Amino acid sequence: MEAVALTGILVLRFVSVKKANREYLEEVAQKNTQLQQMQNQLQQWNAALEETVAARTAELRVITESAKDAIIMMDPQGRISFWNPAAEDILGYKQEEALGQNLHRLLAPPRYHADHDTAYGYYLKTGHGNAVGKTLELEACHKDGHEIPVELALSAVQAQDGWHAVGIMRDITERKRLESEIRHLATHDALTGLPTRRLIDERFTMTFSIARRYKTKMAVMFLDLDGFKAINDNHGHDFGDAILQHVAVQLRSSIRETDTVGRIGGDEFLVIAGEIYTRDDAEQIANKIIPAINTPFVLNGLEVSVGVSIGIALYPDDGDNISHLIKQADRAMYEAKKSGKNGYGFAGNVFVDKRLLV
Repeated sequence: MEAVALTGILVLRFVSVKKANREYLEEVAQKNTQLQQMQNQLQQWNAALEETVAARTAELRVITESAKDAIIMMDPQGRISFWNPAAEDILGYKQEEALGQNLHRLLAPPRYHADHDTAYGYYLKTGHGNAVGKTLELEACHKDGHEIPVELALSAVQAQDGWHAVGIMRDITERKRLESEIRHLATHDALTGLPTRRLIDERFTMTFSIARRYKTKMAVMFLDLDGFKAINDNHGHDFGDAILQHVAVQLRSSIRETDTVGRIGGDEFLVIAGEIYTRDDAEQIANKIIPAINTPFVLNGLEVSVGVSIGIALYPDDGDNISHLIKQADRAMYEAKKSGKNGYGFAGNVFVDKRLLV
């Protein structure tokens, strides 16, 4: 009986273990199925991610290759690690020439090297610097050696191996040229190219400061052409404009490099002359201007000759500001005209010096 009971117990245990094993195997199979499903899902996600990355990489490649701005990357060792076609166009270096080169030694003018070397250590530690996160206008070296004005937007990205710099560089040569033209037009007469009153005032201030500091004199000369109105009326404004252009050339050639001649309207001109020590110095300038203007020249087949009357006011003798000195010189010019034209006179004098030149 005991043997039968023991056998029964063993059979029951065997059945129980077999059932447990079957349930375990079913559970394992179920887990394997779930795991396979998860692996399949993960593979699908990875494939989709790789496809997205590939698409974005292709888009980024198209953007960088078609961009009109230079896109340049610098690794933590200061070497160029990315160089797009626009960088080749703007800076002259092919990609294979630029990659691996020290960026600042290749592109930065030597005058920038010391500042860069000073700030570079701090940038490597922090990713910050004087230029990072800003848009700057500076110069870059072209492969052929000349400098070009550029606009540079610089950012820094941290990776496992350190800070990488990303620069977007734009050639602003044309913009600078246009800005220069606009500044020139704002301060120069469109017809003659001579300075206008705005620039004359600036030059007066500079010359006045030097004269006051070194206790010397300066001269303001008011010039008015003689006989111009009749010629302009008889031959037309285009003919008259050509005369004014000729006079401007003659005036430039007859004054010193440090002096300023400008047109203040019509046939009136102004000369600002520094480094004047005596009246004789101012007279020498006037005696160069008058024959230069008087010299006959041929225009449209006609021989033309004009005269000029000059009024001279001196600082500090006749005033200490430009408005007053111009008024004094203007009065002296009219006195010169009354005395026979084609000569010069000084402010405050009853007698007007005059040189009639034939």
